[in-house]
Amino acid sequence: MLKSLRSLVETVYLLRSPTNTIRLLDGIEESKPGKIKPQTIEELYSELGIEQ
Repeated sequence: MLKSLRSLVETVYLLRSPTNTIRLLDGIEESKPGKIKPQTIEELYSELGIEQ
């Protein structure tokens, strides 16, 4: 029960900010199947401008 309460308190904390709420909901939507193209580590490094 304490774990559930902690989870609920954390959720309320994260959703207090409208900006954060939008970012979280956008992230959830983006994570749905077919929304994200898998990429290799090399592609990720390239996208972030990290040299290997």
